[in-house]
Amino acid sequence: MMVYIKPSTRLRTDYNQIAELARRTGDAIYITKNGEKDLVVMCARAFELRDLVLKLSNVVLESENTRLNGAAACALEEFEASLKQKSHG
Repeated sequence: MMVYIKPSTRLRTDYNQIAELARRTGDAIYITKNGEKDLVVMCARAFELRDLVLKLSNVVLESENTRLNGAAACALEEFEASLKQKSHG
């Protein structure tokens, strides 16, 4: 993953180029204001994918914690149903 840093003036003047870079690379682009990080811009598809990965990671972590705390195992179908419910919520 590359890190792209652009000043806020570029966002105003070169929006199309920044949007194209975000779509093409799928990477986040840091926008600075007065030399300090201010915003992060990324294409919607990359953001949605990142959000899904985080949700699924949380489901796996919750399941692992439940297992480690001695909960009874569930059938694969139950797990898949739970996973679908949590990933759409």
